[in-house]
Amino acid sequence: MTGALNNSSLVTLLVDDDIVARRIVRASLEVDGYQVLEAANGEEALAAWAMTNEPIQLLLCGIMLADMAGTELYQRLTLIHPQLKVLYISGHKMEPVIKVTIVDPQGSAQLKSITPSELIQLVSQLVHRPRAGEP
Repeated sequence: MTGALNNSSLVTLLVDDDIVARRIVRASLEVDGYQVLEAANGEEALAAWAMTNEPIQLLLCGIMLADMAGTELYQRLTLIHPQLKVLYISGHKMEPVIKVTIVDPQGSAQLKSITPSELIQLVSQLVHRPRAGEP
């Protein structure tokens, strides 16, 4: 656990059409103290966003969703909240790892397989790091 007390006010919107991947990621985040809103597709994510009163700091999103690309969902949400950070994920039921796509400020992407505990470390680094152009 990287610090559940520090993460209790951090809200993540988790969007993936793979229920097993969502369960693994959600459980990992909640154990570390994150609040998690969950959706199976882009439209559910937009509805969850509209219904919450909590500020969402991170979109943890599948690359391809059933109804739209994860990048499209991110673009739509940044129109509402420009400071939103994103981490694209994909998982597979038969693997004990989660695949994440890490996008740096210059826009280059790297696909990486990580364990749930490594995911927590990556999420913590991401939510506590300022976005490009922020002080």
